[in-house]
Amino acid sequence: MKNFWREHRKFLIGLFATFFLMVGVFFLQGQTTEFMAELLSVEKPAPFDGTSYPVKEIPDWAKLASGEYSLLAASIPAEKKTTMPNYDPAIFGTTLVASNWNSINDSLKNQLITYAVPYMGSYESGSKEYEGSHLAIDIKVPTGTKVYAVANGKVSKVAEASSGFGKHIVITHTDVPSLDSNTTTTLYSAYGHLSKILVTQNQIVKRGDLIGETGSTGTSTTPHLHFQIDKDTAPWHPWWPFTSAECATAGVSFFDGVSAGINQSQAIANTINPMLWVQRYLITGSDAYVAPTATASTTTTDTVASEVAAATAVTVDVASLENTVAATTDTTTTETTSTETSDSTTDTAATEETVAETPAVVTPAVETLFSDVDSNHENFTAIKYLKEKEIIAGYNDGSFQPDKTVTRVEALKMLELGLGVDCTYSPVPTFPDTSSDAWYADFVGCAVFQKIVAGYPDGTFGPANNVNRAEYLKILFGSADITPGKTSQAPYRDVSVDDWFSSFARYSKEANIFPVSGSNFNGSAKVTRAEVAETIYRMLVVQKNEAVAYSSDLSI
Repeated sequence: MKNFWREHRKFLIGLFATFFLMVGVFFLQGQTTEFMAELLSVEKPAPFDGTSYPVKEIPDWAKLASGEYSLLAASIPAEKKTTMPNYDPAIFGTTLVASNWNSINDSLKNQLITYAVPYMGSYESGSKEYEGSHLAIDIKVPTGTKVYAVANGKVSKVAEASSGFGKHIVITHTDVPSLDSNTTTTLYSAYGHLSKILVTQNQIVKRGDLIGETGSTGTSTTPHLHFQIDKDTAPWHPWWPFTSAECATAGVSFFDGVSAGINQSQAIANTINPMLWVQRYLITGSDAYVAPTATASTTTTDTVASEVAAATAVTVDVASLENTVAATTDTTTTETTSTETSDSTTDTAATEETVAETPAVVTPAVETLFSDVDSNHENFTAIKYLKEKEIIAGYNDGSFQPDKTVTRVEALKMLELGLGVDCTYSPVPTFPDTSSDAWYADFVGCAVFQKIVAGYPDGTFGPANNVNRAEYLKILFGSADITPGKTSQAPYRDVSVDDWFSSFARYSKEANIFPVSGSNFNGSAKVTRAEVAETIYRMLVVQKNEAVAYSSDLSI
């Protein structure tokens, strides 16, 4: 038998290989057929057949009593509801004197109240189009108002964020007509600050399908619908035109960046006026969709200049709309989004005419906190917040000295005050190099009692020693009552998993607490006053928002 195997080994191996190959082919043929059948059966969105309003019913704001302004949508009497008003760019920017408010018709009142923030408007009262960089339209409606898909498409995103857009939906619409021409394109409609989401990701929806209900989730000051339509050029959806860093460079807060018009040209290039697109292709009743002819285009990209001119030419004098209907319209609604930066290119052809008619952005004056810290400083937001909370202070000469390194006791004081460590019981420190009469005695005693810090192996505490990054992370997370688990992966190129502080470095990196530039942590580097302020602020923001990681989009 052994001789037979040796003599015919190659033949037998080939025979067995052929047999198993045939079995495999037979099996895979069945699997491939089934897989192809599944691919062919995947549901696709219906072809474009027109648009629907994102909201179909609103309160008749002009008829509501003051006590009815805050009611849920379901509680507003049927006789005090009406259909969605027309979005007319010419109405924005009007100034209405309180005495004249009752003299204008109900239709205009409902338009002014419903469209609280116009496309490319600002958060200032009486804003008009192209006065800011708000790339959506804020539609003021009560919580619980039903929200509908504006066109056939596929739900490409369903998210529930604690800040920013809150609960929101994005629907992808392929092969739909563009706003400014008869060419087809891909658009992304977004619906933000919802109270309920009634669809799932990858779900196919039709024009007019119910997808959610309005609310005030995320970064919002009043119930409303943030309605936005992105072009395919936007790098993510829903897109936002600027980051916190860009606001800091301009010397404004993140929210004020909208009113300052930061990156307005990019916002125009990557979005369209959502209500004008909906109204151009709107289908009502039993009407059937008819594709527009080449001469039918009367939309914003070609007529922005005339719209802005019309808006400024309105002669109705309205000086205090916000004061007159403060209970019904909140034009200070704010949104924040991802801090991702856009690499997309501006569509010059689409925006050249618009930008030429857009008012120039005026950079606000630089705000100064200390003689060496103004609103251009990278840690300005953190330092300002801690100063206002009286957690940090400057020196007698008016400086803050952000780049000055901190000692162990200075770090303890800032952390205990900033993170609200319970120091009800602060025993007198008994280290040979500490004094019970020193200003830092209570802070050291509290930290030792709370097991935030301990002395060195030689029994000393080293109160005047500068704290390095590795040591500081341990003190920071101890003050925040956080114990990171062991890590099995090196968080930075210069931090080994065997380093005693590796778990702290990993936690800090994942939660984006300690600002690090590059792939090295530099654990032996001394910590500065600005870095302490920044890390305390980030910890507070994360705690306040119950977030997994710090983002400049989160507020406190």
